[in-house]
Amino acid sequence: LLFICEDFFFTTLQWSIYPISSRRWSRNPNLSSGVGMQISVRLHKKGWHLYQVTESLVKHLGQESRMNPRIRKTEPIKEIQLPHIFAGMATIPSRIQYLRSSVESIISYIDRIYIYFNGHEVIPQWAIDNPKIRSFSSIEEGIDLGDGGKFFGLGEISETDFFFFPTDDDLIYPDGYTWSLIRTIEEEDRKCIVGLGGYRMKRIVNDFYKDRERLWHINTANNENHLVHILYSAVLAWHSSTFNFSHKICEQPN
Repeated sequence: LLFICEDFFFTTLQWSIYPISSRRWSRNPNLSSGVGMQISVRLHKKGWHLYQVTESLVKHLGQESRMNPRIRKTEPIKEIQLPHIFAGMATIPSRIQYLRSSVESIISYIDRIYIYFNGHEVIPQWAIDNPKIRSFSSIEEGIDLGDGGKFFGLGEISETDFFFFPTDDDLIYPDGYTWSLIRTIEEEDRKCIVGLGGYRMKRIVNDFYKDRERLWHINTANNENHLVHILYSAVLAWHSSTFNFSHKICEQPN
């Protein structure tokens, strides 16, 4: 293991690692020592969180593993670069009292959030001062995009490898929200857009609201994946390789 920490890290672990049971290797002798896993589980139970860097800070130089020299040759340690995680949000003056709490609930888990201020004469100073927030004003841009403003920032992204999360200015996003959606996106090989709520339309649609065949609401527990026609735009995400979207596709506000 290679990491940087303060002594509080060791005092939290009581300066000890518990013995690893030999049963760990009964089914798979090529497993690692389990020390890192034990540290992670114990600290997580105490409310600690892991910080994932975007770009690896270390490099494996090819030394042989003393535990599993054979498996290390077939499965060398590789450094990977985590795709950036961006979010977009549109807000209106009547929701200003919710805005900051909503942004703070997700900003720790993303690299940047693009906020489109519809109808705001003044952008809050806390949004201007935060380096992870990129603000846009409908007054300066000359157009009120309504809900479509949450996609405005896509035109500002120069990176080609990223996850994008549209968000709402009156929702509080729980811990693990971003990783839950990213994990599902990766499980689906980045071939679909993933969300937490949506609905499936009937085979023949004459009325947008009346001809919904089935609804999965975001307030209802759901532990299975379903194919839907429409996802709620406030609780979804996709990888840039899956979907190329622009706010200009939204022909009307909202």
